[in-house]
Amino acid sequence: MACNDPKNREFREIAAGSKYELSVTGPAGFAAFAQFDNDATTTIETWPAAEITPGPKRKTLGSPGGVHLVFVFVNIATSKTIDVKVEAKVDGKTYCRTVSGTSGRKEIIVHTLRMA
Repeated sequence: MACNDPKNREFREIAAGSKYELSVTGPAGFAAFAQFDNDATTTIETWPAAEITPGPKRKTLGSPGGVHLVFVFVNIATSKTIDVKVEAKVDGKTYCRTVSGTSGRKEIIVHTLRMA
């Protein structure tokens, strides 16, 4: 079943110490990776496919009052139409979006994590 959450999702009032979990799943024929901006430094963490597919990649969130950003990149590279599911959980809230298509279909999903 397709998931229809928007490409850009904002999670609010997240308690410090909460965990963010990301999973990207689907049949052969796609590539995915994610980038995490931790708000505390100028370093952006890159999470390769091996960490998020199938996942979940877990990250403990800090920076009270700060904002973390997660960018999830999905690239479908097969002539057959496939569905790739991007799922996230944080602080009791869930997110699910399906990226469908054939070769050349690309999507960037953005999660904004606003800390309490």
